[in-house]
Amino acid sequence: MTSLHSFRKISTGAHPVSYLFAYESQAFTPRTLSAWYGAVTVPDELKNYPWAVYALNQGILILRREADGTYGHLPIEGDVSRGPKLKSLSMFLQSVRKAALLYAGKDNNPYEDAALEGLHASNVGYRFGP
Repeated sequence: MTSLHSFRKISTGAHPVSYLFAYESQAFTPRTLSAWYGAVTVPDELKNYPWAVYALNQGILILRREADGTYGHLPIEGDVSRGPKLKSLSMFLQSVRKAALLYAGKDNNPYEDAALEGLHASNVGYRFGP
């Protein structure tokens, strides 16, 4: 049985922060991710992207915006543990913490205490649409 929950909050400032979490997922392969992102029908605008997509058995996709204004989800690679991807979970939880710190007006780096050794961003990003 699958439960889907949606929580919304009205924001008068920047677009609201959103996250996706799943216990299980298909492998985050280029073929699978291309199919997923190609099937999305919402407008390809930065405000429509969740900050992070985390699947306990696969890892994490992080929203990244480059200095030139390009953006998209990057798979984080290097979490080669069998079973739950705990380094990716650490990154996911720190991204939630970062959103809370930004909301509070703090300029702290929650990632400095996270267990992220060996993780690196893919050089392939994914955006919505065909």
